[in-house]
Amino acid sequence: MQSDAIIRDVWVVEKAGGRCLFHKSYGPIKLDPDLLSSFLTGLNAFSEAELGDTGIESIEMGNMKWVYINWKNKMLLVAAADKHYDTAALNHRLDVIRKHFMEEFGIDEDFFKNWNGNVAMFSKFEPKLDELIDSWRKVSKVTDIAKMMNLLEVYQQIFHAFAKVLPAIKPKGQAELTKKMNAIKSKLPPFFQSISYEKAGWNILTIDVTVPDCREEILREGLQYLLKSFVIEMKAIFKEELFFEIAKKLIYPKIISDWERIRELGIDSFLLKLFLT
Repeated sequence: MQSDAIIRDVWVVEKAGGRCLFHKSYGPIKLDPDLLSSFLTGLNAFSEAELGDTGIESIEMGNMKWVYINWKNKMLLVAAADKHYDTAALNHRLDVIRKHFMEEFGIDEDFFKNWNGNVAMFSKFEPKLDELIDSWRKVSKVTDIAKMMNLLEVYQQIFHAFAKVLPAIKPKGQAELTKKMNAIKSKLPPFFQSISYEKAGWNILTIDVTVPDCREEILREGLQYLLKSFVIEMKAIFKEELFFEIAKKLIYPKIISDWERIRELGIDSFLLKLFLT
């Protein structure tokens, strides 16, 4: 399994005895499953005893998020994921894991009364968990690709809007702008090297977002750097006052018409700051 799986660790703990029945890690950092399961169950027990509630539902520590499911005070299931991961989605997937785990071993409310204490038997659950994690990782990848394609489309529309004023630049200025844009391109990650700057401006839709090194955060940073650098050059060519007139006429309508998508992609603040200041 790849280390970029959406769920990093899964624990299944027998609550009465605090024994770790099952643990699987998909993250780069390997943890002592028994030591950490004792810590996690201890936190939950403290929450139940001292805070007078039903236990912890989720906590955040460092850049990790931990979600708990307490099944009838018999089992405690815990999943760890990156901090940004949606809590409700993580809880749902942990509950799916719980159902499959119970089904595989025939666990009901009386199971632990007759259980012989053989923890090794639960290791047979690993292939099923691998299957679940892999399917979720593939779905997540498809979602990531769709989001990155949307990012490319939004930025490309803005570059296309600028294309209308590029012919107004004198030939010498156009040659200098092309030279500067190619210099900027050379500083970007490898998957950006397929883009091109021509008479109609930037064409960035040639970026292949499916290549392994094309991560969303790297793509975002590269696109912001590219647009910001282009805007700086346009301001220098047309001067501030004329630039804002161009932006008002050509760029603002694009942003307004695509505002819902821009906001969902989380680039609204960047674009507003870039074109309003």
